[in-house]
Amino acid sequence: MKLIFIHAAGPQGVNEGSTNLLQFLKQNLGKSMEIIALEMPTPENPNAADWMDTLDAAIHKVDERIILMGHSLGASIIFKYLSERKCENGICGIISLAAPYWGLSDWQSEQFTISCCLRETINPSIPIRLYHDFADDVVPYQHVNAYATALPQAEVIGVTGQGHLFENGFPELIKVIRSLSTQNEKTTIYP
Repeated sequence: MKLIFIHAAGPQGVNEGSTNLLQFLKQNLGKSMEIIALEMPTPENPNAADWMDTLDAAIHKVDERIILMGHSLGASIIFKYLSERKCENGICGIISLAAPYWGLSDWQSEQFTISCCLRETINPSIPIRLYHDFADDVVPYQHVNAYATALPQAEVIGVTGQGHLFENGFPELIKVIRSLSTQNEKTTIYP
């Protein structure tokens, strides 16, 4: 079992972007799960196609079950990728943190907008957890509601005290990752 982690857009240096969240995951998962932390190209000027190509290459290098986890734009990229590309590898869970839903008012970007119906491209048996802070001042909470509408099988978990960065992590996240890692059924996504 491996966890593929995709960071947010913007600088990813010490105490920036998703780095503290990633550090929390590494400290709390320890050696129980390998984390593949992707370094996405040009995070300060992201390109959806380049980010999806990077994710695609990582998924196809793994020959065992995976959990996909994305923070902010990283989570949006996971959903865009799964809506557009066929994935044969065994995905046993998707975890989204503070994902923007592109296409909402003030969140228009053709390159990041999902062009088809997610419920038709993501296997409904794959557990999806959508975490969002009620007081996120970067990506408003309405974005998680839009994902919940698009993905009726998803579980929405509203949190407090995490802000947009989720930089301090929280114990429930580790419990969910461990729970997903114990699932035995291999699933396939067909776009």
